[in-house]
Order: sequence, then structure tokens, then C-alpha cells
Amino acid sequence: MTKHSNTSAKHRSRATKRLQDHEMPHTRRKNEVVSGLGAVLPQIRITPRRLKESLTTAELLTLFMFSVYAILGCIYAAEVNNALTFVVVNCCFMWMQCALAVSVAETGSGRVFRSLLLARRFFLLPAIYFIYSQAHLYITHINPRDYDNVLAQWDFALFGVYPTQWIYQFAHPILTEFLQICYFLYFWIPLSLGAEFYATRPTHVYIRYSLYVACVSYALYLGYFFMPAIGPCFTLHDFSLLNRELPGLFFTEPLRAIVNNGSGAGTSAPHITAHRNCMPSGHTMVTLLNMMIAFRWNSRFRWIYFVIGSGIIVSTVYLRYHYVVDLLAGALVTVLALVGGRLLERFLSKMGFLNA
Repeated sequence: MTKHSNTSAKHRSRATKRLQDHEMPHTRRKNEVVSGLGAVLPQIRITPRRLKESLTTAELLTLFMFSVYAILGCIYAAEVNNALTFVVVNCCFMWMQCALAVSVAETGSGRVFRSLLLARRFFLLPAIYFIYSQAHLYITHINPRDYDNVLAQWDFALFGVYPTQWIYQFAHPILTEFLQICYFLYFWIPLSLGAEFYATRPTHVYIRYSLYVACVSYALYLGYFFMPAIGPCFTLHDFSLLNRELPGLFFTEPLRAIVNNGSGAGTSAPHITAHRNCMPSGHTMVTLLNMMIAFRWNSRFRWIYFVIGSGIIVSTVYLRYHYVVDLLAGALVTVLALVGGRLLERFLSKMGFLNA
């Protein structure tokens, strides 16, 4: 009886081992990566020399923006809720950016290297969003004036009409539905295009793409401080009537509500709480950049980006989010940001930043 029990136990043990070997290789690989990270991260030594050798221009720009908002948080700590918390989070983001750059440069190869590299390359996405989310905290303190009347008059001087009122004659629920979906897909284009370049192109292509996205995004966020505005949906139209005047079919109102909540307008006093991020038009800047790159670098999905991107640009006026001069300014700032990014890249290379 004892011998039979011992034999059965051995069979069960072998069967269990075979089952684990067959069904859980991904778990062991994950454990290897985690243990590898545990071995690498404590050894990270962030020094000026190592940073100079490893940081890209896009990463240096990101560190600069984190520094700007950390300084603003200290200056306006008494006036902005949780400003010091944001200062701490900005510092944590800065450390993570530096740690990823140094650790990738020193790891070299293997699963741990690939995991760190993936985290480093896509760290820019949450960084850009977090930097964007802080802009509205300080705009009204630095520049408390709204420039909507000026922007509306510039539109009228250029076109002889207010474009958001003129385009209303073409309103139709099907068109509204399509344009609202396009407007909402604004974030999808850089995400998908970046993923495509990361997966299918050489490293230097993705790094150059990251530089362009960073330059345009940060130029946009700094631009908000010069001419704060909330948009024609508040100044030339009745914001409370938007769903009635521009109805869609199925997704328009839910998507519009998400956009309003994300821009601070989903409150009982939207004209007060809405973010002053109308001028220049970020949807125009980022969309134009990605459409241009998709065709210039021969993306597989360039015509999809063209259709959606064209819809995004038209939607900014049709849906009353922007004045036309916001779009024109956005196109100009995009060109200046790209030229400035390339000049900065060359300057940093001359200064000895090896990975710039």
C-alpha cells in the first residue's frame, strides 16, 4: 500500500511538472524579466556623463518641460491646489526618464534590455499627456485674460463671416457623427503611427518621429500661455444648445461628453472651468504632423490617416471647438517647431550629447 502510494505520488509530481512546463512558460519568462529588472535597477547610477551619452533630444526636451512645470508648481504653490504634489510627480517622472535612458544604455541585450527599451521608447506618451494635463493649472495665473474676442474678430476680418456660424448651413446628423468620431480619434493617430514605426522601422526612424512629436507637443503647450481662449462654442454660440443644434446619430453625445469632461467643460459652469487651450489648435498641429510623416515615410495606413486627419481638421471648426486662426497658427507653429527641433538636435550633437 505504501509502495503504491509512493509510486502514485511520483507520477502526480511528474505530471504536474509536465503541465507547468507546457502551460506556463510565459510566467517563467515574466519572472525572469522581473528578477532581471530587480538586479538592474538598484545598480543604476545616474551621472551627468552617462546622461550626456544616453539621452535623446526628445528626452532632453521632456526633462526641460518637467522642470518648467516643477518650477511653476513651486512658484504657485499657494494658489494652485495640489501644486506641490505635482512638483513631486514631475521630479519622479524626471528620475524615471533618466533611469530608463541609463539602464537601456548599460544593459545591452536580452529580455531585460528589450523590456527596458520598450518602456523607454513609449515613456514619451504618458509624459506628454501628464505635461499637457498641467498646463491649465497655471495659464490663468500667468495670463488671466481670454483672447476669444480678438480671435473671433481676426476670423471675421479674414473671411467676412464667423466661420463656425457660416459652416452651420452644412450641418447634418451623419456629418456631425463622422466628424465627432474623427475628432475623438485624434489621439489614435500618433499612437498607431508610433507603434508602426517602432515595430517595422530602424531605431533611428522612431527616435526622429519621437523628436518631431515632442517638439510639436511642447511648442503647443507653451503656446497656450500667450493667447488663452476657450473657443467659439462659448463666445459665438450657446454652449448649452450644442447637442440640440448639432445632433449626431449614436456616438456624438457620449463622445462629446468625454471631450467636454477632458477639457474641463463638463461642469455646471463650463465657461469658467473650461481649459484655455484653444490657441493654437493642438488637433491641427499634431494631425498635420502625423499626416505629413505618414506620407513622407510611406506608412502602410497613410490613406486612413489622411481621411481621419482631414476629418479632424474640419471638425475643429464644424464642431465649434476652434477659430480658423487657431488652425492657421497651429500650422505655422508646427513648421517652426520642426525646424527648431532639428536645429536643437544639431546643437546638442555639437555639445557632445552622443545620442541626440
